[in-house]
Amino acid sequence: NTTASSLEAAALLQSIGAKQSDIIEHLFKQKSFNTLKVWGRIFSMLELDPVHRFAWAKITQTDLNQLEATSADVDNITAEILRYTEDIDIAALVLEETSGTTVQLRSRNLNLQWDEAFAGKHVKIVEHGINIKFEERNANKITDQILQTLSQWQKERLQLPAQTAITTIKAAAPSTPSPAIPVEIIQAKTPVRATPPAEVPFIAPSQKTVIKNLAPEDSSLPPGTQAVEVVIETKEKGIPDWLKKSFPKN
Repeated sequence: NTTASSLEAAALLQSIGAKQSDIIEHLFKQKSFNTLKVWGRIFSMLELDPVHRFAWAKITQTDLNQLEATSADVDNITAEILRYTEDIDIAALVLEETSGTTVQLRSRNLNLQWDEAFAGKHVKIVEHGINIKFEERNANKITDQILQTLSQWQKERLQLPAQTAITTIKAAAPSTPSPAIPVEIIQAKTPVRATPPAEVPFIAPSQKTVIKNLAPEDSSLPPGTQAVEVVIETKEKGIPDWLKKSFPKN
């Protein structure tokens, strides 16, 4: 959407010292704290219909009061929803204000004929979409109306069966509770000893090697464990190779 004259003007501004990175940072990347809070609330309530290909959210005056924010803090979040949400044609935000309710509709398709679906409404054309103003201050009721209108419009555009219902998918990932770790049980449990092989696969380095079969009833061993205790003299030939491989850290 950028014209050649706009690029020439930008080049001239840079040549006389304009800082492009600073302009982008302050214009697009930095948001007020209130705006971030409002955006967080809206994204947490965002829903998606992948069949009718639209996403929507609503924010009430009560939400804004709780966040100590105003409708001005909503900024251009509807365009951001459209930008970052896959598989949708239209993003909708229902914003309840003190003087009524505004519905923001944005689309990547610049050729949509909005009048086909919203004829007779108080519509204002904006970049990539429209704003619809309702005198009634009721975000819940108007959200239902908008969803019905959008679903019917998309059925016709996408040639969906007339009986296709709105499919709601929460865009926010469901929270999965972290499994509780029984620290006390782990600490109190008797440590399990390593189970050596049934037969000791090495030649004793000296006559002082003692092999002792542990009794099955040893309470420190798990049921059914076959275990042997080996005591060796390591002064002459050192630790056997099999023991080094099995327990390299010991």
